[in-house]
Amino acid sequence: MNFKGCGLDYKGGSLTEEDFENIIKAMSKCGLRQSLTTLRTTYLNISEDIIEQMLIVNGLGAVEVIQNE
Repeated sequence: MNFKGCGLDYKGGSLTEEDFENIIKAMSKCGLRQSLTTLRTTYLNISEDIIEQMLIVNGLGAVEVIQNE
């Protein structure tokens, strides 16, 4: 799933950590959970460590996070 640059114009700024965490929570509760392998989060303005922690907390720790081009 590609979130590259996602939310750059959202609410006048970047997608917030809280907004992104709500997306992660929703993904963890649906069928996407079974097939999600990679998240591209380049230009999301949330650190890779925070994203990885969100994934772990929501049972998606096996998902790879890519933040480079």
